[in-house]
Amino acid sequence: MNVTELEKQVLINIKNSEYQDGTPLVYAWVWSFTATNETKQLAGALGSCVKKGLAECYVDDCDGNGKEDETCSLTQKGVDYLESIGEEIW
Repeated sequence: MNVTELEKQVLINIKNSEYQDGTPLVYAWVWSFTATNETKQLAGALGSCVKKGLAECYVDDCDGNGKEDETCSLTQKGVDYLESIGEEIW
């Protein structure tokens, strides 16, 4: 699979997010701003990761405050990719 450096950075950011407490790592949701560092380039790369099936995003008003919050997670395909490039998966 052809993964760009920006896409790779997004996947690593999801894995290393300070909000990451998922075991297993697949579908362990974190705030998307931690994956993108709130930059347009990484936000675009996150969208690309979703299209490639490496990550998923979910938008919800989880706080009930009327403001939608976006979260994202790695899919099994995303975890497999990270393992294939030598990233340690807990």
